[in-house]
Amino acid sequence: MNTETKSELPTELEATVDRLLQLTPEQRLAIGERLIESVQVVIDDEAMEIYKRRAQELRDGTVQGIPVDMAFEQAKQALRETRERSAGHQS
Repeated sequence: MNTETKSELPTELEATVDRLLQLTPEQRLAIGERLIESVQVVIDDEAMEIYKRRAQELRDGTVQGIPVDMAFEQAKQALRETRERSAGHQS
């Protein structure tokens, strides 16, 4: 688990999250869906459709998930590369 995220959780929730991470990917996905539904934020229709499609692909086995730490690292790398390209175009 990302130490930045873990430090934001109250200590009593850390153990709960650790137990939840022991569940199967399908069980974690079902819990994630319920948590997302419980948050009162507006998600645009296009983003929601992408989320639903990707969740179904994970359930169907069409795609395979990766650990969250790896996903965040890939996202950070892509952001760094985008910033570097943008900086190169400004010169």
